[in-house]
Amino acid sequence: MFKELNDLSVFINEPDRELSIREYARLRRISPATALMRLHIFETQGLLVSKTLRNNKLYSANEQSQKYKLTKKYYSILSIINTELLQHLIDSFREPLAIYLFGSYAKAENRPNSDIDIFILTRTKTTIDISQFEKNINAKIQLFVYTEEELKKANKHLLNNIINGIKLYGFWEAF
Repeated sequence: MFKELNDLSVFINEPDRELSIREYARLRRISPATALMRLHIFETQGLLVSKTLRNNKLYSANEQSQKYKLTKKYYSILSIINTELLQHLIDSFREPLAIYLFGSYAKAENRPNSDIDIFILTRTKTTIDISQFEKNINAKIQLFVYTEEELKKANKHLLNNIINGIKLYGFWEAF
């Protein structure tokens, strides 16, 4: 599964990008025949779509596909876990009540310039440096840190986005 995610990473990170078989082969450092086989499999699975332009087949992300969206969400979660950002947040906030991924990354609508929105419900607030994780993930990370008291006064639109996000850690008793 990880190999497939790695092979799809260019389409996950740049969903608007269209690649020919040769361009994909060059990026992945594989032969054009292997590239064609992998791209065909991804297209058959509904993860990619293709079009022909001047006798050149171009592949791009199938953003309408539920399977593509779930794969992209899974990739985002793995990126957060593999860089140890999640563990760093858990340790830094001394076992927070809950951590949620929300916004464009949670909806699989992120683009190359999108930031990663992370909500942290904690007993005590603290300031932490996450710049190294931003470099590793290659995206700006925006932390929304709230105590339970602050949460009662929070913007309802923000809370709705958080609740509809992806729980990465803990338990949040909303009602």
